[in-house]
Amino acid sequence: MIEDGSWTDEVELGNMYKHHVQHVYSKSRRGESFPDLYDIHMETTNIVSQLKASHEYEITDIDNYYNFFGGLTKSIEKAKGARVEIYITDTTQQTPHTEDVKYAINRGV
Repeated sequence: MIEDGSWTDEVELGNMYKHHVQHVYSKSRRGESFPDLYDIHMETTNIVSQLKASHEYEITDIDNYYNFFGGLTKSIEKAKGARVEIYITDTTQQTPHTEDVKYAINRGV
């Protein structure tokens, strides 16, 4: 959706993310969709965080970051009805450093 520009609202990104990750895999279930269970879990989430494990690229260079941050964050915000905090932890140095994702994006841009 992002690469071909086939979205008009960020909520669409959250809906698509949810569509792809709301499935349960267990001993008795194989990929069964549970959208209500997904929402219950997302309603209890307050922080979205991801590790940056390579100094060779910034989070703006790889679509995995914006898919994760954009899709997951928007699906949580839709379920909660409120914004969540978004952080990235840079583990490329001896001491890991956690910062608000907006600073990581600004550095990448």
